Amino acid sequence: MTWTWRQDDSRYTWPQIQSEENMYNNLVSSYETIAAELGLRVIPTGIAIETARHTQPNPYIPFNPADYTYPALPDVSNSFNNAVWWNEDHTAIVGDPAHLNPRGDFLQACVWFGFLTGHPVVDITYQPEGVSSEDTAFLKTTAQAVLDTYKQPAK
Repeated sequence: MTWTWRQDDSRYTWPQIQSEENMYNNLVSSYETIAAELGLRVIPTGIAIETARHTQPNPYIPFNPADYTYPALPDVSNSFNNAVWWNEDHTAIVGDPAHLNPRGDFLQACVWFGFLTGHPVVDITYQPEGVSSEDTAFLKTTAQAVLDTYKQPAK
């Protein structure tokens, strides 16, 4: 299962998307519908990302690009999506609000590890570079909680 974009992604204004909550609900519904129809299981990565966003101790605060002038950049370290940077002529902040950053990658890897092996996520000893031990523990705990509580779609 994929995940929603970073909370400040401008594409949430698109009529077919409308909001992060709408995108999340549609993703979950779509994956569960198809999985039930085909008799498949779902790896609940998108649910883990959304759960972590709403339960992390230091939540990500969306930014207004108009509040920044070159070279200052907003802090996106508490996000689960990629970084931001200035465009070539330094007139706009751009970035990748869709793909996962190292925190999101690690959370996703934890979900996949637990799902595919059946081993407890706490067995993972790897700590990603730039991710604190406290954050690593939070991400592992979140992944395990989602794996423990997610009800697979029934055929």
